[in-house]
Amino acid sequence: MSVFPPIWLSPTTLNMVRDCPRCLWDHLLWKQKRPHGPFPTLPRGVDEAMKRYCDQHRGTLPPALKAASALCPTLLDYSLHNDQRWINTLREWRGGISTTIRLDGQIYKLVGSVDDLLIRDSDGAIAQIDGKSKGKAPEPGEGEKYYGAQMDAYDLIFRENGFIPAGEAFLWYVIPVSFEDRNVVNTPNPSANIIFDQTIQRMESNADRAMEQIIAIHKLLVDHPDRTKPPVSGGTCEYCSFAGRG
Repeated sequence: MSVFPPIWLSPTTLNMVRDCPRCLWDHLLWKQKRPHGPFPTLPRGVDEAMKRYCDQHRGTLPPALKAASALCPTLLDYSLHNDQRWINTLREWRGGISTTIRLDGQIYKLVGSVDDLLIRDSDGAIAQIDGKSKGKAPEPGEGEKYYGAQMDAYDLIFRENGFIPAGEAFLWYVIPVSFEDRNVVNTPNPSANIIFDQTIQRMESNADRAMEQIIAIHKLLVDHPDRTKPPVSGGTCEYCSFAGRG
């Protein structure tokens, strides 16, 4: 018999099990999410522009990614998934793709949405490609540090839905490098070009690691079934430090 009602998890939630058990507890059981400021709309706009670009090259490897293969030759093994309707569904944050995990009778619903999918030409295996905009080039290993657990979770979701995970994922970074005039004279709508550089970070992804994190979450919840006694916070959690809780 389950201890709690079905618990919904997202790929980003899995990071919390290592980051801060107290914040994870509050998020899953008390439905108290970490506070955040206004979400910047510019990164979202860049993300949407990258998606539209990929949609023009469905079933192929787009020219920009072919150029980026000089930094990441593995990209040449792939093409963008050719089913535009399915990709549109996977991008919906309330739809996406999901799977159900049962541990000792407790039900976990793992659900997520994706930017785009690459299909390996040799065997049809699926790899995620996620667009990111940054003010400067990412440090080596930065993608794996912040998004590794997320990519592991997607591999688990796809595997549980009968797909073959490729065991690798790609972060496609674009970085602004210059600002140029365009149509600024004698026009009611002056405009400009922002030129972006790009880079790719490849990371290994592993469905089994995601499963280990869900088991760790399960152990945390089951070992502390009394909701009035949450676990202690992570030692470096800035949210708990601000709230003055241990």
